[in-house]
Amino acid sequence: MTFALSKNFVFFLAAGCLLACPVAMGRTLEETAESLSKSGHRDDAIRVISDAIKRSPKVASLYAARAKYCIASEKYELGLDDLKKSVLLDPHKAWVYRMMADCDVNLGRFDAAIIDLKKAIAIEPHDEYYKMLGEVFFQLKRYDDAIESFTRGIALNSKGFWLYKNRGDVYFQQKKFQKAVDDYTSVIRIVPKEPMGYGARAKAYERLGRKDLANKDYARGKTDVDFMTDDLR
Repeated sequence: MTFALSKNFVFFLAAGCLLACPVAMGRTLEETAESLSKSGHRDDAIRVISDAIKRSPKVASLYAARAKYCIASEKYELGLDDLKKSVLLDPHKAWVYRMMADCDVNLGRFDAAIIDLKKAIAIEPHDEYYKMLGEVFFQLKRYDDAIESFTRGIALNSKGFWLYKNRGDVYFQQKKFQKAVDDYTSVIRIVPKEPMGYGARAKAYERLGRKDLANKDYARGKTDVDFMTDDLR
């Protein structure tokens, strides 16, 4: 069966379902859209979800689903519009605000991203939200706020090595090199086979004048760390 025939077959089944249950119809189209997106047909996924929205315009999850496909296609304005519609219908989903923040960041609207992330955290505190919030603060050079965000994330997930890595990077920017070393050491403790922590710690050791320790870390790590690389060089 060709792809076009498959889509026609799905719509035929869905049309029959609509007469019996509009909500079930929306779910059927949502599942179809997800399948299309996973196979790389995002525009078709958006079209299918748009059809579901026409039939069920007050289902918040449908707008969020269409926003996801828009974001994947780098259509951030369209994605943000859909997410705003989603939260109007259901303002209690933290992950929707997190997606809004993602759009905000890609559109260069960092202050809006902070607002959306704080809304997400107010609904459901999560280390990933604090991590992203800290990264936004870093972009704005609000280093103390970034540290506070990463620290709150660590309190929720003590194994979150990226939280330690990012906080260490901020300390490095503040020239608090010993604190940076401590955080990079935590990265190494959590993921000892990952060279990133050694490379970052080596740079901090260099700033502390400990070339002996820096050379040992360079031997196990790499000089071009993955996050905030330009700032650490």
